[in-house]
Amino acid sequence: MVAMLNQILAFYGLTVSDWNGVRFVVSDKKGQTVMAQNLSEVWQETERLSSRLPDPLDDTLLRFISQSN
Repeated sequence: MVAMLNQILAFYGLTVSDWNGVRFVVSDKKGQTVMAQNLSEVWQETERLSSRLPDPLDDTLLRFISQSN
């Protein structure tokens, strides 16, 4: 799941990692790091850190993901 999330979050300039299999750690390129308890919080933190509303149906995001594979 983390690998798939990283493909998506790269579009927003973020990365995610697993913290002891219990939480997610979301980070930006400026060094800001936040903990997320679940997937819902990952999306909330994505919006907060990137100042962009994550939209899984965004055409630009879908092209980005298909080109990164």
